[in-house]
Amino acid sequence: MKWGFARIGLFPALACLLALSGCSKKSTEAAGPPQFAPLVTATRASAHDVPVYLEEIGRSGAFESVTVTPQISGRITERHFEDGAELKKDQLLFIIDPRPYQAQLDSAQAQLAQSKAALDLANTQLKMYASIADTRAVSQIDVETKKNTVAVGIGASFYLLLMSISGSAIVYRDALESSGDPDSKLVRVVEWLVDFHENLLSGSAGRSLNGIGATCLTLLCLTGVVIWWPGIAHWRRSLSVNFKSGVARLHWDLHNALGFWCFLFVLLWGISGMYFCFPAPFNAVFDPYSPTGPSRWADFGEQVLLWLSNLHFGRFGWLSEAIWTLLGLVPAVLAFTGIFMCCHRIFRRGGAPLPR
Repeated sequence: MKWGFARIGLFPALACLLALSGCSKKSTEAAGPPQFAPLVTATRASAHDVPVYLEEIGRSGAFESVTVTPQISGRITERHFEDGAELKKDQLLFIIDPRPYQAQLDSAQAQLAQSKAALDLANTQLKMYASIADTRAVSQIDVETKKNTVAVGIGASFYLLLMSISGSAIVYRDALESSGDPDSKLVRVVEWLVDFHENLLSGSAGRSLNGIGATCLTLLCLTGVVIWWPGIAHWRRSLSVNFKSGVARLHWDLHNALGFWCFLFVLLWGISGMYFCFPAPFNAVFDPYSPTGPSRWADFGEQVLLWLSNLHFGRFGWLSEAIWTLLGLVPAVLAFTGIFMCCHRIFRRGGAPLPR
């Protein structure tokens, strides 16, 4: 019996051991796989220099840059270098369209040739009248009158021609001077033209003479309006030019058409020229400064004088300056055609006007 009780007590002990082993297995599975220590490399510490790196975002540029500006304005038609190429002194970079300047040069040369032809004609006629003056076929008074007429006409025409060309040249005065060295030859030439256009290279005396010329130009414009009127039957014809007509009729049409379409411009240049030469009367009228301080009328007068100054040179942008440069030659054309018509009427038609 004793053995039987001992055998019966062994079974509970074995059941407890199995239960404990099952719990131990479940706890091991819940803990996951076994953790191993990480592998590391060990080395002995030492002191020495290491490179230093600096990472930044930047932009590359040339070591030295130079701004290249042309002495004249115009449209670029060709480029003679590649980006990044090395340039040399006097190397051609750009080509500016030469056609507008070539047209101005051709026009000036044509006017010069016409002026020479008119002068030769007047001298020929003068010699003819002088040769028959002693024969009493023509009175000496008529000969001297024709001499004076030719001389005055040539002088006035030459004066207007020079004023027109120099005025057209200095329209770009600011741009030319700002793009070059103040001591360069170009700037000296521009300043010489400015002094010639304003003072005839004679200081205050030349400016006064220019004022007289501007006054005469204004009077010519005002009287020319009256003389220009061809009548109701022919007024349309005076607005255009028939280039297929003869030389005398061509000059007549050109003078009439240019005088009509450019009347306001020429009158403006005459009045503004008077203002530049004789500013005191204009300042007295507009009174830009009053004893009690600026007033509304004073501000208005100051703006009028400022606009008058800007209108003389067309300082309203590159387009107006280009237009003023071309139209600045109109007084020269009017002067030449006017003296041609005068000489033709006196020497060829005996004072009779052209038929309308």
